[in-house]
Amino acid sequence: MGAEIVTITVETISDHGTIVEPFKVHKKILCQKIPYFDKMFNEGWTETGTQSATLPDDDPKAFKLLVGWVYGGKIEVPADAEGPIDIYIGLFAMANKFALSRLADEAIELSQCHDAS
Repeated sequence: MGAEIVTITVETISDHGTIVEPFKVHKKILCQKIPYFDKMFNEGWTETGTQSATLPDDDPKAFKLLVGWVYGGKIEVPADAEGPIDIYIGLFAMANKFALSRLADEAIELSQCHDAS
């Protein structure tokens, strides 16, 4: 996984105000799995120098699923998750933003399975 850690702060606005959640992720595995972050943290963007990034208007719960997918290769939603369909939609949007078509397809499939149950 490598020793370098990057911090990605995910922000979203809810009925309760702005939710800000920082995530610490191993840079090597993140950049191997998601080319967008490889460019961000290795190719001279502002984030290359700071080794941190902010994702405004994303769902922290969906990003947590993304991080789980980065580490484990699959989407795992906790059994006690509230509004899982919304989480899948957020994950789908995030996967599209980062050009992860396989993950986007998995998110849609899970949302359809959950909707059918």
